[in-house]
Amino acid sequence: MNFATDAVPPSPNVSAPWRLAIAALVVGLAGCSSFQRLQDEVDELDSRAIIAGKVVEGTQGNGPVYAVVYHHEADGRLAIESAAEVTGGDRQFVLTVPNREDHRLAVFQDSDGDQAYTEGEPVWLYNGGQPIVFGPRRRTEVIPVRLAASSPALTPQFLAAIKEARARRDVPLGADQVTLRVGQIASFDDARFTPQMGQKGLWEPFTSLSDPGIGVYFVEPYDPKRIPVLFVHGAGGTPRDWAAVAGAIDARRFQVWMYAYPSGLRLDACAGALSTLVGQLRAKYGFTEMHVFAHSMGGLVARRYLELESTGLRAPLHGKFITVATPWQGHEAADLGVAHAPAVVPSWIDMQVGSDYTSALFKTPLPASMPSFLAFAYSGKRSMFLPSSNDGSVSLESQLRWDAQRAAVEVRGFNAGHVSVLSSPELKAWIDGILTH
Repeated sequence: MNFATDAVPPSPNVSAPWRLAIAALVVGLAGCSSFQRLQDEVDELDSRAIIAGKVVEGTQGNGPVYAVVYHHEADGRLAIESAAEVTGGDRQFVLTVPNREDHRLAVFQDSDGDQAYTEGEPVWLYNGGQPIVFGPRRRTEVIPVRLAASSPALTPQFLAAIKEARARRDVPLGADQVTLRVGQIASFDDARFTPQMGQKGLWEPFTSLSDPGIGVYFVEPYDPKRIPVLFVHGAGGTPRDWAAVAGAIDARRFQVWMYAYPSGLRLDACAGALSTLVGQLRAKYGFTEMHVFAHSMGGLVARRYLELESTGLRAPLHGKFITVATPWQGHEAADLGVAHAPAVVPSWIDMQVGSDYTSALFKTPLPASMPSFLAFAYSGKRSMFLPSSNDGSVSLESQLRWDAQRAAVEVRGFNAGHVSVLSSPELKAWIDGILTH
């Protein structure tokens, strides 16, 4: 998962009247959000390294497992940077920590429940206690953690540092932890799926990594006899946007899954996180069939996820890929925001017309086992920022990018708006027909 932004600085080459018009646009987009707050969020994303790990063996009993990131100070003292409890059946953790060159990682199981390490408890040290080796853009791959009681015990120096950090309470447990939800049961009415939380995910992407986090949610427990249908929302959205469509599918044949993510993050990070979470579910349940439905910017995320899926080592995924009102070519407002807004939402960078992200999308064709179906909406009117042919938010030119049409086995238009199309009886009937055949 890569959360850095590579933000583009504002352009000075714009006349004063247009500065006012553009300012009105971005303030309108932001509502009451503070651009200073957004800049703080972006600065946090850019100043952080990402450490991901998964406990794959060695736990004993039900004692909690803790991951601790630490480093050595210039005077030789050991300092605790971050600590988190590794929860969930998948035993995976992701931590965002300030950039340094000598992050080290220890993981141990607290068998006696005293929130500290006791000699003999299962423990693991990254590379025997050496600094973590990061990949591109200061992130790790998922590090396999193998706990063992026979591993070298943590040093007295480490134990003293843990005790000191607990006494000072300056390393809150889980403060730097990315919250991951894999297969958790939730309804569309969940408080994490309100419109306000969708806006938070867009304008506060760093804070949203911990609350509400990133997840693939189930509406009900997994059923191996029914095919998963994964719903992916767009910018500023939540799974609730898909409630009407989800309620119309045949519950005897399909089970509803929802991907919820902070939509202000770079799109590669959103797609990569989805690949990681679905990969865990595939490893656990062994399914090879899943349909993917995506709205608006979610189509850009889902398409990239499916490209990652098709080029990985997993068995081919079979299903239907249905996108609705996706800006395949990017969005003109993102260009204006990146060039002139006081602070830039990271996902705007990828949403620019002709961005590196959108330009690369169709270079990797999806496998024949995952055919694409493209729905576009067209009830919008001309505005200062959109041509006459649009859905109220996205131009037809972007929705009907030739590469996207060429990749689709069917293209269908709906006389509806960008959001209202998701409540369209015609859309639901079209989707039902696709799933029936």
